[in-house]
Amino acid sequence: MSNSSNKNTTETDVKLPENTIARILQTSSFVDENTRITKNTVTKLQKYMELFIREAALRSLENKEEQISNEKSAVKNEPGLEDTKIFNDNNKLNDNDIELSHEALEAITGLLLLDM
Repeated sequence: MSNSSNKNTTETDVKLPENTIARILQTSSFVDENTRITKNTVTKLQKYMELFIREAALRSLENKEEQISNEKSAVKNEPGLEDTKIFNDNNKLNDNDIELSHEALEAITGLLLLDM
């Protein structure tokens, strides 16, 4: 649980609301509107979905870093572009250098679904 006095949010503080999960199931999955789901099931789905989302974000980031690294290698080998700066002086990506978009997620979705 998050502490209201703590201004910093960690990844464990962020949770998908159980009501949202139940509503998604009811509107998208259940054919009969009288179908019900137990709180225990929703709680387990919540943990699974949080894991899935975290894994998708981490894989997208890793894929994007690899893509940037490949672009850096291509720039080094291209005459006239040697001074293009993608990485900082320690050959590390800066936090603000990476921007993930839906394209980064699309690139990893196939393997992610197979692995899960």
